[in-house]
Amino acid sequence: MDLNRLIPAVAKGDQTALREIYESYRTPFYYVARSIVKNEAAALSVAAEAFRRIRDSAYRFDEELNAEYCLLDVLFTLSYNKISSHDTEKENTEVPYLPEILKQEPEVFVKVFTDLGNNEIAMLVGKRKSTVSKLFAEKKDLLKSVKKTAESSCPDYWEKIISDAPTGAETVPHNVRSKTEKQAQKQKRNNYYKWILAVVLLVVFLSGAVLGIVKLIKNNYGSDVDKNAIGEDQPLQFNNNIAMTELNGEIYFRGSNNAFYKRHMESGKLIKLSDDHPKELLNDGTYIYYRNNNDGYMYRIDPDGRNRQRLCDTPGSAMALYKGFLYFSTKGGIYRIPASGGSFKTAELVLDTSNDANLFCVDLALDADGNVFFASGIGKGIHHVTEYEGAPSVDGIFAEEAYTIQIDGDKLYFDYKEVSGKIILYSFDLTAYFSEHGEKRIQPVVVSDSEGAQITLATGAFYVKNGCIYYTGVSNGKSVLYLLDETKKQSQIMEIKTDSVTANKNLSITDLYVTEEWVYCYCSDGKSNGKRIFFAGDLNKNETVTIYES
Repeated sequence: MDLNRLIPAVAKGDQTALREIYESYRTPFYYVARSIVKNEAAALSVAAEAFRRIRDSAYRFDEELNAEYCLLDVLFTLSYNKISSHDTEKENTEVPYLPEILKQEPEVFVKVFTDLGNNEIAMLVGKRKSTVSKLFAEKKDLLKSVKKTAESSCPDYWEKIISDAPTGAETVPHNVRSKTEKQAQKQKRNNYYKWILAVVLLVVFLSGAVLGIVKLIKNNYGSDVDKNAIGEDQPLQFNNNIAMTELNGEIYFRGSNNAFYKRHMESGKLIKLSDDHPKELLNDGTYIYYRNNNDGYMYRIDPDGRNRQRLCDTPGSAMALYKGFLYFSTKGGIYRIPASGGSFKTAELVLDTSNDANLFCVDLALDADGNVFFASGIGKGIHHVTEYEGAPSVDGIFAEEAYTIQIDGDKLYFDYKEVSGKIILYSFDLTAYFSEHGEKRIQPVVVSDSEGAQITLATGAFYVKNGCIYYTGVSNGKSVLYLLDETKKQSQIMEIKTDSVTANKNLSITDLYVTEEWVYCYCSDGKSNGKRIFFAGDLNKNETVTIYES
């Protein structure tokens, strides 16, 4: 099965493609969920909801990832979080006789029904590879008979997926799994240390240090450093999941075999920098920053690729630069370190999300004043990190599905996939939000052109720069680039052409990045071979360049 072909087809509303995925994975999905939640009705709810979320988020699929692992990860996190939601007991039904052979660990069904290796399975189930390998060795004979028995016993829940009726797990997050016992113990220890720290702070307070403490709290979530004294004010770069950034006329990007390249746009000179797999590329005018997909860590290099430096001893994502600091997210919260690097022990905590799966950060942005906003994925919306009585907290500004956020001036932009399947561009007025905060709620609005027509995106790819919105669409079967200028006048500015794909081809655009002279994008030719294309268009000359094809 070619998931790299089927998932983009699902994103375009192809129900046949979704059905094909379902037929291949309905059995392991059900029995993995069944072995975790220990309840037939709850397992059906989780399995159906997993397929729905795969369907609804397919347009964001990254073809460089292991598609099979991504599908199973949604299922596992939903299953574990279903347990933590404490509502499985409500869904108890009369469970029919289940052969003993099917009362197995979830990893058994993953092993039997997928092509994932033991290491990947271990990561999914949260166990050591050695433990998983030992289990498979002990149950070698059993594994041979599981598949046939499971397939004949698995219920058909297709109608539950495609219907509009609630699945029973629609409120369960899948972004973060429930805590392990070890994590819970760690949290207990941390709470103990926090209690000791509170006593110490009280003593300091009584000693006359109240002014210093107040300053410490209010100066950007615990930093006593003057933000303006560190680094230069650089234009903020948002949508930092983008695997490209331009500095001094050179574009830095993920190229062939996912290696790290740069190209001088005027001369066309192409240089391979390293075998690192760059994601979330950005720069501060001096250095290049990126997350290395090979190990998950964040790095900084000189523009020539030298002086490679790992910035933190903990993996991070959703990176953003602001006045000399690198902001990033982990499963436990949002942190910041100096852009020059630091350890996780000394990283400043902006927001603790370890106790709330709803606040998981998938994209991060700061406005010009340093206010932190983040998106939390399916069903969990967009949040603003605030201060409440000296302690960091959040204010939800959008309650539904949101992944990508960008800030330009006083507007926050995001794409939202409606139930109809349309991807609509929204904006949120930050000036109104801060001026009326606490008095009445400010609601996001659909971005419209001068005629009042809503901006519908062909994919989730868009970019906002200096009040102008660039986004992809389809015109007469061709992939095109649109511009909505400051006056809300919409215009088609470029056809997306490549060396090997005709102009009649509707390409799937996954990323969009705009500089003063160039627009860059990754796209797919939609073929089963999974060809990926890195394309650049000259905004001044209406010329196109294919930088590479995989």
